[in-house]
Amino acid sequence: MKKRMKTALAGMGAVAAVGCAMFGVVGCGNKEQSPSQRLNALADDFALALMGDDIFGWNAFSVTPGRSFGYTRYGEPSWYSFSQISDSDASDVLGAFGAYKSMLETIDFDKLSNADASTYRSMENVLDTYIDYYGSGYAREFDLIGGDYISDEGGYVSSFATTFENFELRSERDVKDLIAVTNTTDDAFITYLDYAQARIDAGFPLYDCTVNAMIDYLDAVKAQGSNYYLYDVAANKIENASFLSDTVKTKYKNQMKAALDNGFMTGVRTLAAGLDEFTGNVVDCDVSYLGAYGEVGKAYYEWMFAQKTGERGVELDGLYDELFAVYMTALDREDAIIEKAAALEQSAPEEFTEFSAYMEGEKELLGLETPQEVLDYLKVAAKKIVPDLKTEPDIGFKYMNPTEAERSSTLAYYMSTPLDDLGATEHITLNGYLLEQGSTGLLPLMAHEGYPGHLYAYVNAKENGTKLISAVTGCTAFSEGWAQYTALAVLNNIAEEEGDTAAGLYAEYSMINMYEGYLSSLLMDMQVNYFGRTAQDYVQAGATDDIEQARMLIQAFMGVPAMYVPYGYGMWVMTGIHDSTKEILGDKYDAPEFNGMLLADGMAPTLARAKEIATEYIAKKSAE
Repeated sequence: MKKRMKTALAGMGAVAAVGCAMFGVVGCGNKEQSPSQRLNALADDFALALMGDDIFGWNAFSVTPGRSFGYTRYGEPSWYSFSQISDSDASDVLGAFGAYKSMLETIDFDKLSNADASTYRSMENVLDTYIDYYGSGYAREFDLIGGDYISDEGGYVSSFATTFENFELRSERDVKDLIAVTNTTDDAFITYLDYAQARIDAGFPLYDCTVNAMIDYLDAVKAQGSNYYLYDVAANKIENASFLSDTVKTKYKNQMKAALDNGFMTGVRTLAAGLDEFTGNVVDCDVSYLGAYGEVGKAYYEWMFAQKTGERGVELDGLYDELFAVYMTALDREDAIIEKAAALEQSAPEEFTEFSAYMEGEKELLGLETPQEVLDYLKVAAKKIVPDLKTEPDIGFKYMNPTEAERSSTLAYYMSTPLDDLGATEHITLNGYLLEQGSTGLLPLMAHEGYPGHLYAYVNAKENGTKLISAVTGCTAFSEGWAQYTALAVLNNIAEEEGDTAAGLYAEYSMINMYEGYLSSLLMDMQVNYFGRTAQDYVQAGATDDIEQARMLIQAFMGVPAMYVPYGYGMWVMTGIHDSTKEILGDKYDAPEFNGMLLADGMAPTLARAKEIATEYIAKKSAE
């Protein structure tokens, strides 16, 4: 579950009860209001309930949350602690979601505009998702096995560092909030030991590989002491706060340093020391967490698949077979490209040398060496894929701190800007450590995160006035599938149009290699986390003769089950939508027009809705 969702759950029942009473007068039961008015009032109320009093969520989504979205501050800000839900808690939350669903169903969908229909669908999807969760009978188990307070990548301690770094100081209240939350990290981090114990008590103990990786991360942080990067980040944030006087800046810098010393660092040391007691429960990673949990693990994976895609009732065994066949076809095509390139050694040795330089990472595609050069190219190349934005956003680049970068598997990310700040500078954050390892080319990476991927889609949604509910509940498989499709589309256009044989061939190879790579990761994810393949299974199947290597493979996928569903499955669905639409319409297919229609349906509709939009577009163009 999303962290802000966890924060809101405790008060969800009360919020829903108030909402029901309120909408009985001004919304759901008011015959004088239009369906649109009732829907938007309900959606706004629901978004407020989901966001709760999460200051980090509000800081990311809004500059003026009170004026823009009706947020009223309550409670004291704090970092996320672990507390185990009870059967009663789960029942109350299920009732709250059910109440919202009942109110939604009183609204006449057929009388809604296209924009309002998108809002309705967004709300309906998230309600169905969490009704499935809390109505499954496994809610308490899901809450434990789905928690990532402790993980190979630093868990919620690492999340605090990233969130802290991206928290914007816009007022003195923000400064006070960040200090206050930092002071609570000591108590919050200690509860992660309760999480480890709760997992043992429920029969879901953490494996040694996870606990030891978390301890290693914490040891690296505490070894740096006051040299840890957050100290400089905090000082720079406060120093650059133009709304503060020099005297006040000094006061807050001292308070922030004390909060990092006594809150964050104390919490890190206490958690690291306490985790030593939680090794020895599962020494070897012979099977993934979900694989070890039998039907509970399979049920959780199925729920995550539905939550990430918006598609329910998908038969995963059959889907695996279908995806495997597609993967094998992609491998054949990749091999054919390699053979074609090898033939160049005799027929065109200079082009073979250039292609080899691309393959060895000695040369970037089209000679684009820096993120800015790639972005400038993509802004032009994107015109063949998406409509122009109304205004060109200002875009900058950031780099992860080395401590976080070495631990993270993330190559880059786009941090969305507030919905109520159309002129905000957009940023793409890069993992310099992984990029130096030659993990990927800059061009597809920047196309995915920037143009015409995540950044473009988000700014486009902001320009079109997307609702808060759409931003809070967007479908990750659409969002990531969209970004994957755009990166592949850019590469495909280069392959089809580039006059340079080596560059064109390498672009084609990169496209197919990316496609089969993400399908491969998705298939491995399903093998390890859904089907529960063991290390012994991989040895017996001949995938490796080294049991430790097989265990490392399982470890690589078990900590983030279903992570590749949005990337692999979302990519497959989104590229399939475009391919089939183009095949049916022929010359009538217009990529920018079609993609404009796909993106007009909100921040990130479900994949089921994306398929419906494609059908609508085909009907529209066929009638012309």
